[in-house]
Amino acid sequence: MAVETKHTAPSQVVLLTGAAQGIGRATARALARLGFRLGLVDRDREPLRSVEGELSARGSSVHSEVADVRDGDALRAAVALPIIAPTPNNTSSSL
Repeated sequence: MAVETKHTAPSQVVLLTGAAQGIGRATARALARLGFRLGLVDRDREPLRSVEGELSARGSSVHSEVADVRDGDALRAAVALPIIAPTPNNTSSSL
């Protein structure tokens, strides 16, 4: 059974690594359908840009960062994506 309902708290953000293909891409699509704001991270630029464009075209709030999660500095940069930066309704913790 497919879930098509928008999430009731669209201010919630999900940071998803490995988002460019396979299970990561499918998860990004499902979370976007539920109304989550997405921060997508992957080390493969073109497939990542493709999924970001696809979801943005459907009206989802999506930002992406090319990064290898094995690189601590790159991962910290990904966590600093504009969609994830702390706001009055959104807090973050340090890595």
